[in-house]
Amino acid sequence: MKHPQKLAVELDEQSLTYAELLYYVQVLSLILLNEYYVLPGDVICQCVERSLSMVIGIMAIEMVGGVYCPLSPRDPQRRLHALTQQTQSRLVLVQHSTTVKFSSEIVSCNIDLIWTIGLSNRSIIIDRLSDIVVAVDNIAYIVFNSGLTGTSKGVQIRHRNLLSCIHSLVRWHLFTNKDTMIQMASCSYDVHTQEIIGALITGSTIIMLRPQGNMDLEYMTKTLTEKQVSYLQCVPAYVSILLEFLQSHNIPNLSSLRNVDIGGETSTVQLIDKLYTYLLQDCSVWNTYGPAETTVDCTGYVIGRNQNMISIPIGRPLPNYRCITMNEYVQSSVIG
Repeated sequence: MKHPQKLAVELDEQSLTYAELLYYVQVLSLILLNEYYVLPGDVICQCVERSLSMVIGIMAIEMVGGVYCPLSPRDPQRRLHALTQQTQSRLVLVQHSTTVKFSSEIVSCNIDLIWTIGLSNRSIIIDRLSDIVVAVDNIAYIVFNSGLTGTSKGVQIRHRNLLSCIHSLVRWHLFTNKDTMIQMASCSYDVHTQEIIGALITGSTIIMLRPQGNMDLEYMTKTLTEKQVSYLQCVPAYVSILLEFLQSHNIPNLSSLRNVDIGGETSTVQLIDKLYTYLLQDCSVWNTYGPAETTVDCTGYVIGRNQNMISIPIGRPLPNYRCITMNEYVQSSVIG
């Protein structure tokens, strides 16, 4: 670890350095191994609110070779139960507020217990964790779509794909180890894995918003400014709401931002032009695109200022990616 005392994650008044985060991840990892007998390849669901415990849980699942499967606390109990059955999950990581979401038939582990004196004072047995082998072709996480067809579809992403995606985004300088990244995506969307796992792999600092904090625009903009957030990822609809708030509250700019990454929906030239009026000259706006199956993003385009265009393209493939245009017969086609 190059910078153990560097700030890894912060949420309001709570924070962890990289060294502290590693310690708690190791503590939880040992609990998963020794008390719940988790094996590499086991699907471990996690149903927690946005919190430091959320980050610890994700990284501990990955450390023991498990498959991370996020469950949203906003979902009804019936859906949560169905997803645990569909994934054949042996264990669900919860916290005090989400324990009641699951029946006694489902084995659960309360992550919040690692903060107690009894558990946090455990000795860390590095040799036990070093015995775990995680291959690049193992599954890293599973995310489910919204189930608009009636049945939720689980998308499995391998470690190789996740690492390639993060490496590609870093090569394009969307974020680096010098950036401070805000974490605001719901665990229902794969973007949150980039905001958390990607940031920690890169050595960035994560600034988390409290649960539902993204809808409190005063809190959101205050956090952006005070924490000097340099990388923001969000959907166009959120950008539109944010710009209305900035205008109505006479906030002149978002001076700390270096890159704004917009995706998930079709954006407009008018929206981007308005967004640029609140950004400094050295800040870039990106339009990124990719279905969950391609690991968050697969293409990207830097949207210049005052460009004379009708629509915003999805751009070119990320490094390490190849995109093929298919016709209605699922055959490769070239647009002339």
